[in-house]
Amino acid sequence: MLTNQQIRRLLDIGYAACHTGSIEQARTIMEGVLADRPGHVSALVGLAYSHLTVNEFDKAEGILRKDVLAKNPGDADGLAYLGLCLMLADRKAEAREVLSQIPAEAAASRPLIAKLLEQL
Repeated sequence: MLTNQQIRRLLDIGYAACHTGSIEQARTIMEGVLADRPGHVSALVGLAYSHLTVNEFDKAEGILRKDVLAKNPGDADGLAYLGLCLMLADRKAEAREVLSQIPAEAAASRPLIAKLLEQL
């Protein structure tokens, strides 16, 4: 079983892999975390992000809606990444609706959320 610190490191490495275009490696890392901790929200969001980075919006949206937000409806990161997904898929009205559900205190503490809300 992985420690919380090991999971944080793996997630950081997985996101870095996405940023460098190493999508398969990122997915392998996220799936490894999920094998150890099924339903881990940050790993699910990371897996969705791996699909966003290569314009696989339907897959990203499915993960975010079915695996993250269905179980954690108010999850600010899940809502933010779903909003980003919808914006990138040119579904701005839906993005606006999703992003409006994020509590103000979450938006203030997370740069991605604040930036997305500014663009609407």
